[in-house]
Amino acid sequence: DMNGPGSGQSGAVFILTVLANPSHLSLQDWFNQNIDPDNLLAQSQTFTSITTSSRLNALVLTGGVPPAFIMNNGPVSDAYVESAAGDRILIFATSQDSELSQWNYTPEQIHNLLLTTIDTVHF
Repeated sequence: DMNGPGSGQSGAVFILTVLANPSHLSLQDWFNQNIDPDNLLAQSQTFTSITTSSRLNALVLTGGVPPAFIMNNGPVSDAYVESAAGDRILIFATSQDSELSQWNYTPEQIHNLLLTTIDTVHF
């Protein structure tokens, strides 16, 4: 459990999961097939496509998740990143144990931390 900056305590901010993409689907096609088969997130423009400084394709949560999606599928992660070889997908999810907001980080600062972290990925 984190007690705040400078407390000497640490904890997870993001949980990272790597999934195989053996068919080498593009990130958008993988996302459509595995996360948004009903196209609800695409219709709501919930994710924004970006290219990282290391030239990886990423989809980043930037909009509201439609209630119908949550009801049918549950929550979504914060970002999905395609490996350079296209054979893996890295998923970023905010840790349920993260206390950044309790440390007075704004949602914008947390989002910027996510973008900065994504920008350091090389895989």
